[in-house]
Amino acid sequence: MSDDKIVKALERAVAAVDQAKVPDDLRSDAFKLAWQEMSGQTEPPGTAGGLPNTSPPASAPAAEGAWAELAKRLTGVTVEQLQDIYELGEGGTFTPHLPTPALPRAKSDATRALALLIFAGRQYTDQEWTPGDLVIEVCKNYKKFDQANNASIMAEGDSHWRIEGKGKSKKYKLIRPGWEEAARLITRVTEG
Repeated sequence: MSDDKIVKALERAVAAVDQAKVPDDLRSDAFKLAWQEMSGQTEPPGTAGGLPNTSPPASAPAAEGAWAELAKRLTGVTVEQLQDIYELGEGGTFTPHLPTPALPRAKSDATRALALLIFAGRQYTDQEWTPGDLVIEVCKNYKKFDQANNASIMAEGDSHWRIEGKGKSKKYKLIRPGWEEAARLITRVTEG
């Protein structure tokens, strides 16, 4: 299937799931079914089974170590699951890289889910605090940013992360319940 056809089929599948008003907990399964109907393929690109292999090559021991270190911090999560969710950046931090239908439909829930993934992907290194602007940027990329309510959405996550600073200088740090919730989220997304 050509790239253009894949993009069009993905767009149609997303639109079908949105139009059907599928509950958040069933969106991933509904998307897979819509993809199968529209493309004749079993797994869409960007899902655990259809994601191109973006994992580091076997000859990259430092990168392999980074995947293993993050997996250690996220109890019960495998390196393979992480490779379905994250992209490893040159700076050694992980950036969420998952299909939009895998996220909750509500912008507030999606923002908190992305924040968990961002914080975990950065914090396993020495980068303990994550600037709020980074969360905003990623949420905008996923079209899940709610400018009017962002501050209150992020404040609601205070049982999962610490907040330091005010206004534009806010930064966030996962605490134990946040690590646990990030692991549960990754497992839910990768296991469908």
